[in-house]
Amino acid sequence: MEKQTEEMVEVRGREPLPKTAVEIVYSDYSQEYILKSEALENVAAQYGVVHNDFEDDFVYVDERDLKYHRNDTCWAGEFDQYVHENDVVKSWCETIGSSELFSESYDYNYVSHGQASGYYLYREDTIYCEDIGEYVHEDDAHYCERNDEYYYDEDQVCDIDESDRAILHEYHRGPTPLDCSEGAKFRIGFEIEKNKFLDEHYDVGDEIGEYSLIAKFETDSSCGYEAITHILPLSGVRSHRRRNVFNSIDEAEEIINSQSSKDCGGHITISVKDMDSLDLLEKIRGNLSILYALYRFRLNNSYCQHNKKLKKVPYRSRGVVTIKNEECIEIRLPNRVQNTRQLKLRYDLMYIIIRRSLEGLVYSQILKEVKPILIKMYNRDRAKVKDMIRLAKLFRKFIISDKIDQDIEKYINKSNEEE
Repeated sequence: MEKQTEEMVEVRGREPLPKTAVEIVYSDYSQEYILKSEALENVAAQYGVVHNDFEDDFVYVDERDLKYHRNDTCWAGEFDQYVHENDVVKSWCETIGSSELFSESYDYNYVSHGQASGYYLYREDTIYCEDIGEYVHEDDAHYCERNDEYYYDEDQVCDIDESDRAILHEYHRGPTPLDCSEGAKFRIGFEIEKNKFLDEHYDVGDEIGEYSLIAKFETDSSCGYEAITHILPLSGVRSHRRRNVFNSIDEAEEIINSQSSKDCGGHITISVKDMDSLDLLEKIRGNLSILYALYRFRLNNSYCQHNKKLKKVPYRSRGVVTIKNEECIEIRLPNRVQNTRQLKLRYDLMYIIIRRSLEGLVYSQILKEVKPILIKMYNRDRAKVKDMIRLAKLFRKFIISDKIDQDIEKYINKSNEEE
């Protein structure tokens, strides 16, 4: 029988080798066989196998964690990295970047109203408008000298009644909350968003009623209405201050128990006497992972999706936490307040988180202390409480060390579908 001769192929930089040799592979990029050991690593699959002699043809794209051909990328000089051509976004002033790069940068704000609508705009060229709760191009903002605030709608400027706590006001209008904290070291305030109050729809100027808990009623763009409480003392179980707060919550039961939907939120404002807001956030940031676990489905909505690691939070930037001023922070993560029982449990939960964080209590002990509250929140479903505590530990690792466990990845990294 005639002996068959094995087909030999040319190999880049080497003597011909058998076509079936395990150490070689065909490169569609350069249309030749090459040694596998000489293939360029971390190349996007669309290019197939590439010899490392062509390394200069490729650049690393940070967002995709892969190398792409230079012709398929753009250099984003502002961010000192390459961006894939399909991800390129240009700012109002035509700076090249991507949605992710711009949204994570503290130098830019996304604008959805006015002449720069649909663009990221350099922060210094934007102004925050109270009536829409967003930043706009500085030329689209109208200043109100009386309250030192800016508004997008010129018709809204200064046209407010700042004294009547019983009526419905425009968004971010109305009387200022009173400090009812009675000298307490820890202070708290709640926003209670509702679709209706007292099973009714109201127009601006309509009377709703006056309650000792509530500083004012306003319209809300995402839900319909919101009630904002006064500045309240945040105290322990045996405190008379807590008893007074709970009595005022009961008095406002018809408001707190009013109709709400999943679009409604329950922002919480926190401050500590004689403590800077940035220092406060740094003290509690890791332990806020308890709230991350409780309200994890809100981490990817448009109100909370930014700055999830709570590092270097700029003044008034919108994200999981907002630095409202030098004294207080706003935690934007909690979902709607449905009833008085729920609001009281949140009050007690925040007291433990704030107090124990400032005392430096270890996280395991804080979890042990809040567990009875969580059991009440989950209606004694201990399996759910156990899982929530497990998630809280994973979220803390993410906040502190940026480690993303697969069980929380879907809550951390924004998907194409909102929760």
